[in-house]
Amino acid sequence: MGRNLLLNMADHGFAVIGFDKDTEKAKALETSATAGTRVKGVVSLEEMVGQLQRPAGS
Repeated sequence: MGRNLLLNMADHGFAVIGFDKDTEKAKALETSATAGTRVKGVVSLEEMVGQLQRPAGS
């Protein structure tokens, strides 16, 4: 369910990032995304936190 939720959010204009310990699953998230969407799959929590951006206005 998490993967499909992220892909749906990306299809509606949001940049998304997903974490999975399995490298192949993280890559599969990116490759299954619709062209032109912003989807990133990572395999470490440090990398995930490093990819986050502060929301505008904060």
